[in-house]
Amino acid sequence: MDAIRSIDTPVIEVHISNVFKREEFRHRIITGRAANGIITGLGYVSYLAALYALYIMLNGEAIP
Repeated sequence: MDAIRSIDTPVIEVHISNVFKREEFRHRIITGRAANGIITGLGYVSYLAALYALYIMLNGEAIP
C-alpha cells in the first residue's frame, strides 16, 4: 500500500474472481485503500475494465 501511495500513476486493483464470495479473509483488500479503484468478479473482463478506466484517467477525463 505504501508503494502505491508513493507514486502519482493511477492504480486499479483487479481480481478476476469476486473476492466477497470467497473465504472471509479475502474480503479485506489492503492495497485497495491506496488504489484509485477496485474491479472484482468479472473474470477476464476485469482486466479490460481496468485498462479502460486507466485510459480515461490518464487522459484527464472523469470516470462515467
